[in-house]
Amino acid sequence: MQEQGPEQFRTIREAKEYLAGIIAEEAKRNGAPLTEVERKMLYFTETGWTLPDMKEVSSEFDRDHDQDKYEQKIASLIGGIQARLTDEERMTWERALEKLSEGDHYLLVLVDAANPTRKGVKHNLKILIIGLVFLALAVLNMWFRHWLRDH
Repeated sequence: MQEQGPEQFRTIREAKEYLAGIIAEEAKRNGAPLTEVERKMLYFTETGWTLPDMKEVSSEFDRDHDQDKYEQKIASLIGGIQARLTDEERMTWERALEKLSEGDHYLLVLVDAANPTRKGVKHNLKILIIGLVFLALAVLNMWFRHWLRDH
């Protein structure tokens, strides 16, 4: 696995290059290297730093690739990577993800797909809303029972 120094990932670009490199290495190790378009899609973002030709890459990807299959492929590669990380490598991996979380990057979506428990704020918000709905239903049920008893 690639390593960075102690003051690693000063930029999103450094973090993306590290993560994309690890994923590309894993694909090659598994005997199914990423195509150029698949590798470049690891850099996709609507905002912030990305590759200079990302617009063309994204168009080609949309035209020639199945997004669901791609996401499953990358999630599988990420799962394999994470299963083999040493403690030190895991810390480096997490620091790269932490740096990426400063923006909105497709690579974070791919990592989340590989880690169902790493859903973040959106997942927690959904759980909170569901809990509040059940609480509101319980309160309404109690109020309705009380109202029926009095009428």
